Amino acid sequence: MAEATMNIGIFTENSTAYDAGLALARRRVPWYFYLASDGALPKAPPVYTTQAAIIDLWNDQDIFREGLAQETCRDFTHTQFALASTTNMAETARIQNLGLWAEFQARLVPAFEFHSYYLINKPSPSPSWLCDGKLALQNMPTWEVGYNQFYVRSGLPMRNTTALIQIYRQALTPTTTNLMMAWEGLTHASVGSV
Repeated sequence: MAEATMNIGIFTENSTAYDAGLALARRRVPWYFYLASDGALPKAPPVYTTQAAIIDLWNDQDIFREGLAQETCRDFTHTQFALASTTNMAETARIQNLGLWAEFQARLVPAFEFHSYYLINKPSPSPSWLCDGKLALQNMPTWEVGYNQFYVRSGLPMRNTTALIQIYRQALTPTTTNLMMAWEGLTHASVGSV
């Protein structure tokens, strides 16, 4: 919703709509991607006031590690939708001369590395601490925008994401989606600051 609101604001030249989308993104991203500095539990919307409610929101995940996302235990498909949406918001903000990438970097880089690790390694069985040992893994073409920003533009080490990108690019298989992320390789594969 935040991404759509930002883009509607840009398309209609409505700064109020753009600012509303931006505010929603700034609230939502810390609620979605976990950092160890958040504490024992992830940050959560104000309506989730108990540990049980937060664990329920995170699909019954009760052990939190850096990079974990709210929907990791739902499935990796929806987690990658969130990565795509968040990186698209940050890239859109960059085009509008706003440094949202810097604001989201601390959460996005670990999320990219965490999820790409499991997509590359496909552990079987999955670790028992993570999603009760049941990961729903599916790779979506959602890695290029963030990879271009963090690895190509910023020079940050992204070992797992680099490996996943190389596997994805070498496979040269048609995408499994017709969603917005289907074009990321064309628009952002190592293009730098273009």
